[in-house]
Amino acid sequence: MNPESKYIHAVEALMQTPTAPFREHWMCEALDNLLADIPGVELSADKYGNRLAHLGNGRNACLPVVFIAHLDHPGFVFEADGGNGKNLHDPRLLEARFEGRVEDSFFTGAPVRIFRSPTDKGVPARIVEFSKYIQESGDRRVFLKSEDPVEAPVLGMWDLPAVERTEGGFLRGRACDDLAGCAAMIEALRRLAEQDTSSRPLDVTMVFTRGEEAGFCGLLCLLEEEQLPGPLSREGLYLSVETSGELPAARLGEGAIIRCGDRSTTFDAHIVDLLHGLTRANGIRARRALMDLGTCEATAAARSGLRAGGICIPVRHYHNMDTRTGKIASEMISLSDAETLVEMIVEFTLASGEGREPGAVILHDYVKYLRKGQDRLVPVPLASHSM
Repeated sequence: MNPESKYIHAVEALMQTPTAPFREHWMCEALDNLLADIPGVELSADKYGNRLAHLGNGRNACLPVVFIAHLDHPGFVFEADGGNGKNLHDPRLLEARFEGRVEDSFFTGAPVRIFRSPTDKGVPARIVEFSKYIQESGDRRVFLKSEDPVEAPVLGMWDLPAVERTEGGFLRGRACDDLAGCAAMIEALRRLAEQDTSSRPLDVTMVFTRGEEAGFCGLLCLLEEEQLPGPLSREGLYLSVETSGELPAARLGEGAIIRCGDRSTTFDAHIVDLLHGLTRANGIRARRALMDLGTCEATAAARSGLRAGGICIPVRHYHNMDTRTGKIASEMISLSDAETLVEMIVEFTLASGEGREPGAVILHDYVKYLRKGQDRLVPVPLASHSM
């Protein structure tokens, strides 16, 4: 990670803030404070609480660019009354709704920490009972038993360290997904704001969405509006910025990923080629891969008829699932991968504004092979068969 980068400050501030689907209020406040330090950024919120941070210089960009990341992480959501519906005589027994894709086997007896405020150190608890995933509602019911009675619980997360730096340039904590992507967009905005772009077009919007882990709820609601909010345009290029589960072909520390697609769809081929050309031309350590352990917001954007692509960095223990041990574990990312992600966002924004579109990276000399074929391929008549 570039020593001048403020990425570390941003990602640690976000990771220390408890969050869950539909309970991103504290995260929104942390985000607002981080964006307030960047000159020229126009921050707005739509009626669903999604944040839109726009940076432009008034010059008409060739193509406006929109990056999308989400503010939530799979977690436990409590209703306003605390959700104590299992046993009114035991104040330590609480009912919650779990939002997000985590396999059933990880829930049994798993440790949880319950939060009542953004600065709350939390109350430890354990899962004592849970339902299977409820297809109709897209969630599951969970009963937790806390060490101490809990008044006015708001949300719960897996009981893991909020954020830790480790040897080798890695960062781990209870929620890298997708706070690492949000921090990359914040840092990219800061770098763009510090550049002298007065003589060249600049039009970029960072969208920070809510309820993604519950089914892209925030983004889908935003895109379903008859008129898109604020600076968004249906003619722009939309890129999801994610942390995606580590795969054999996409390991931590090997650079960022240009997503060819996700678990559900393939992405806009022109955007993939443009990203590939830009990264090679600028020496950015990135490669193309199909990251198919989950579905990201690029698929939701494409569903709405937008030109959509995706970039990401690999995350270990995706959604806190350590498949080797079968236990809940901290997620982990590489800080060098995150730096590459920031570089990609900055370069793609500048190139799109200026209309710079390096073509697909062609690794073969097709003119040479065409001439070779014309010189050496001789007619071969059709075989004649007697009746």
